Amino acid sequence: MSNNTSPYISREDSIAIKATALLLVIWGHNHYLTPLNTPFLWWLYQFHVVVFFILPIFYDSQKKQFKTYLKNLSARCLVPYTFFYATCLLVSLITRKIHYSGFIELMKGYFHIGGVTADNAVGFQFVWFLMAFYVFSIIRYIGSENKYVNIVFLLVGSIISLIGADDRAILNLNFPLYFSQALYFYTLGCFAFWLNKHIKYCSCICLVIFGISSYLFFIGGVHYTDVFVTLTGFFFVWQSSKFF
Repeated sequence: MSNNTSPYISREDSIAIKATALLLVIWGHNHYLTPLNTPFLWWLYQFHVVVFFILPIFYDSQKKQFKTYLKNLSARCLVPYTFFYATCLLVSLITRKIHYSGFIELMKGYFHIGGVTADNAVGFQFVWFLMAFYVFSIIRYIGSENKYVNIVFLLVGSIISLIGADDRAILNLNFPLYFSQALYFYTLGCFAFWLNKHIKYCSCICLVIFGISSYLFFIGGVHYTDVFVTLTGFFFVWQSSKFF
C-alpha cells in the first residue's frame, strides 16, 4: 500500500483491516472451529474474502500505462496462480487423485471456461481469488480510465448483485476467468466507497444493516440478503479492526 494514498483509510487502518480479514479467512477455513455446511460458515464466507477486493477501491493508485500495469499485475497474480496450478496438477498425477484428461481440459480449468474449474482439473481446492483479483484489477483500471465503460460495469454488476446467491453462483460457474465474480466485487467496492464518501455516520448505519441482514441470513438462508451482508460486512471488519 505504500504507493497508494487515501483520504478515507490510513495505511495503519488498511493493515489492520487486512489483518482482521485474514484472521476471519483462517477461521473460516479451520473446520474444527467452523464445521462444513453450517450457517455460520456460509455467513462468514459472505464477506471475509471480499474485504480484500473492496479495500483497493478506497485507494488512488499511481497511474501507469496499461502495459506496465498489466505486467506488474501479472507478476503478482498470474505467476503464483500458475505455480499453484502446476504444483497441484503434479501432486494429483503422482497420487493418482485425478487422471490426465488432456491439454484442452487443463486449459479450461486454468481459465475457468465452460463450467470447468481449477478444482475439477487438478483435483484440489484452488486459489481462485488470484485469478479473480487479476480480472477485478483490470476492470478497476479500465473503469477509472473511461467513465462510460465504468457505468456499464456498475449497471451489469448491480444486476448480478440482485439476482440472488444461487443464480449468481451458476453465473460465476459459467463465466470464464471469474469475470462475473470480479465484476460483482468491483460493484460492491464502488458502492462501499460511495456510501462512505457521501453518507454521514456511514459505518454506524452499515453496522446496523449488517446486524439486521445477518439475522435474516441465519433465519432465511442464502437468498437475497447475502448482498447486504457482503457489502456491510466490509464496514463490520473495518470497525472490528480498530480493536486490534
